[in-house]
Amino acid sequence: WSLDDTDKARVVGWIDGMLNRPESAAFFADSCQVETEMEWTDGEDVLRPDRVVFDGTTWHIVDFKTGAEDREKDRLQVLGYMDVLASLESAPVKGWLLHLNPWRLVEIHREANPRIFEAD
Repeated sequence: WSLDDTDKARVVGWIDGMLNRPESAAFFADSCQVETEMEWTDGEDVLRPDRVVFDGTTWHIVDFKTGAEDREKDRLQVLGYMDVLASLESAPVKGWLLHLNPWRLVEIHREANPRIFEAD
């Protein structure tokens, strides 16, 4: 599996954009503990979150998105990851969608419609 030069440049651009923004770079900080067991089950399906890190107080599940947005499907996917991790850990769990093109970081809330001051 390899990328042609155009695709490689696109992926490198996404990575640069992600690491140049403090909000998303925080998920790659040296101080974060990275979960490496990346295949979980909710009892029915196998779940494979993109990135799971512990910052010392809170677990963060980050799901990367590069294509078309499906807000409800994407939200439900991350909520499923959050439910499994919350059943395994006692620390708080937060979920995030990290859109790479264009860059946008969205916190996932349990409620489908967050309060207005929490809306993205």
